[in-house]
Amino acid sequence: MKYEKIMAVKNLARTGWMLRGVPHELAETVAEHTFEVIFLTFLITEKLASQGVSIDQGKALKIAIIHDLPESVSGDIVRWSKHHINPELANKLDREALREMDLGDYLDLIDELNDCRSLEACIVRLADNLSTSLQAARYMKTGYNDVKEIFEGTEAYVEALMSSEPLNRYYGVIGSLIKELLKPQQ
Repeated sequence: MKYEKIMAVKNLARTGWMLRGVPHELAETVAEHTFEVIFLTFLITEKLASQGVSIDQGKALKIAIIHDLPESVSGDIVRWSKHHINPELANKLDREALREMDLGDYLDLIDELNDCRSLEACIVRLADNLSTSLQAARYMKTGYNDVKEIFEGTEAYVEALMSSEPLNRYYGVIGSLIKELLKPQQ
């Protein structure tokens, strides 16, 4: 494992924020985003488990931890580029980046996430987008209104994820948690 290369995510600002006017020094890093994705994954899996849903929390957390590690090699590529230009190329890039960091043992998990192949992977995809939505709301609250497009896009994607298999089976349980998180903070 190439540890120092992996740790590059600590200093890698997320591109989408800067493209919308958030200064580099205030832009969330990939590592900060990843931490929130991990914590949201933890909250969601805890909530589901408390309702008797059979879920592999360890697997979900492992996917959350590695979900953006490829960016330490590829850089932070905005979603539009990854998913609209050539999603297959984006997946190949993720796989090659994991190999470059000697993390080839996790290729199956990154493929599972990219294809939303399991409940655990779909929860991480949900947490990933929910984290982005929450961060956009934080930026808007401080006057960076150009991020509204990101906020609206991720909110729409969260709703689409929640309306499709397998997450739609847990809409009531997860939906109430999401509403609580998105509620404006006093």
